Amino acid sequence: IRAQMPSGDLSGPKQIGNDASVTNARMYCHGIATLALAEAYALTHDPAVREPLLRAVQYTLAAQDPRGGGWRYRPGDAGDLSQFGWQAMALRSVERSGIRIEVTVKQRMRQFLDSCATGAAGGLARYRPFEGAPSPTMTAEALACRLLLNMRHTPLAQREARDALMNNLPGS
Repeated sequence: IRAQMPSGDLSGPKQIGNDASVTNARMYCHGIATLALAEAYALTHDPAVREPLLRAVQYTLAAQDPRGGGWRYRPGDAGDLSQFGWQAMALRSVERSGIRIEVTVKQRMRQFLDSCATGAAGGLARYRPFEGAPSPTMTAEALACRLLLNMRHTPLAQREARDALMNNLPGS
């Protein structure tokens, strides 16, 4: 909480700068810290956590791409599925803590997930909307995000995703 910026950004003071690796890490750091703060508030309902969490949520919501519905490295950037997953987990924890997330935010999130879907049945997922080939990693992340958002997959899409993941099991 002490590292939170006035904007609500929880990425911390070490994440300020123009270096690409720093810039690219900021929204990840913010999402992960927001997730931790939301879980802390859900467990304790400590009033000292509520206001910083509300500021963090406002920053997250303001950073969402208003057209595509995702998140990326800088607020408003067209999203990627990797970044999206952290923000989706954080917002789901925010909801579990009793703080309401607007329906329009979730509609844009669903739109983003659909734009990353590919494959014959739409069960696979790629890193960026309408770009590139699907990957097992992004397919797994999309499945997890669909669960977080209570989105349904057709049985064919479920099978397609399951088969892709089972054919690409993690190594040692």
